[in-house]
Amino acid sequence: MNKKEEKEILNSLYSEQENTIEESERPDFILSKYGKRKFGVEITELFYNESSARLKKHKEYGGKILKLNTQKKYMHKDDITNLVPIKLYYKLKDNEEYQYFADTVAKVSYPGKLPGERLSCEEYEKLLISIIRRKQERFNDYNNSLEYIDLIIKDNEDYFEPKNQYALNYFKNSDKVIQEIKCTDFRKIFFITRYNNEDICIEFTNPEYKEKEV
Repeated sequence: MNKKEEKEILNSLYSEQENTIEESERPDFILSKYGKRKFGVEITELFYNESSARLKKHKEYGGKILKLNTQKKYMHKDDITNLVPIKLYYKLKDNEEYQYFADTVAKVSYPGKLPGERLSCEEYEKLLISIIRRKQERFNDYNNSLEYIDLIIKDNEDYFEPKNQYALNYFKNSDKVIQEIKCTDFRKIFFITRYNNEDICIEFTNPEYKEKEV
């Protein structure tokens, strides 16, 4: 993810009209609201795996996989098993035969899953927790002069589409996610995703976070 992409994600939550924004590393941005003390924002993305990230980031990659009949079409050896060309068929009525619709690339979301098979809520929860844990492991490398640091996670798998109300409620009330957040030094974690064709943000506040003494 480049700085332009990170900035777009940042601006979806932090307005440049209200905040002075400085590009940085560890964390990705340093902000100051109305001239007050500086705080940091770290930004990361959620993908099923690196294969899924490559398919998303390289717009021509899916077409290349479908067109070329050789393993050299893949950017990485893991993609051979994680990105699978399939044919889609449909039928309008139960008594009709299936009709060919299109070729596409189906993602294998987790080892042992079929191409295109969705993760369960528990499996997706585990994936989110692993990202939070990985970011916390690097927390000591961040600028420690900042008042606090928030974490933004951008969901690039659109797990809650189309309008998966059960899954959305599951994550909003996930005890396991909250328990993991308690073990971090982040003040808040924002989970940006899509629901019912709209961008939404699930905000998790760390109940164990303690403000620095001024």
